[in-house]
Amino acid sequence: MNQRAALIYWHCQISNPSERLMLKRAFLPYLLITLGLVLILAMLTWQFVREQSTGATSVGLTVPRSLAGKSLIAQKSGAVARAEIESLHGKGFEMTDGTVVRYGDAMVWVAKVKDDATAQAMVDTMTRRITEGRSPFTPTGTCQVNGRMVWTLTGMGQSHFYWQMGDKVTWLAISPALAEQGLRELMLALK
Repeated sequence: MNQRAALIYWHCQISNPSERLMLKRAFLPYLLITLGLVLILAMLTWQFVREQSTGATSVGLTVPRSLAGKSLIAQKSGAVARAEIESLHGKGFEMTDGTVVRYGDAMVWVAKVKDDATAQAMVDTMTRRITEGRSPFTPTGTCQVNGRMVWTLTGMGQSHFYWQMGDKVTWLAISPALAEQGLRELMLALK
């Protein structure tokens, strides 16, 4: 039986219009439930794919799930992160947000301040304190990465990098063997 004949046969079997209406109404809840499940599945899939490609977000940035082959193992944000950053790198600056991320033995600190000028002042103060010898770090120079000035340091058995990106200042501490790869990956991820 072809499709047209099947449709006519079905239509003739339910000749009463009220029976056809009841049949249509009986399928409506199943249709709505199916559409709801499809929507939920699509949202969960989108969220899963998004989380697999990026890490958690904070200070308007998405941090990568891994850095130089090391998986993200811990992240702090908000007041806890700001307190840690202030104790290490940002005394005297009012931060509006912050995040601290750990990848194995590598650490990333991102401080967000009220504006670009305050971020630049923070970088200038850090640079001055380091060059005065008021830190355990030895400056090794600067370089341009993705159009940004990056300060390079050594100390405490690691390579260190810091830079400004708008109203944010980022510091990366990583083993020397992974430094180049880690810096490149982080700079690309934090564009």
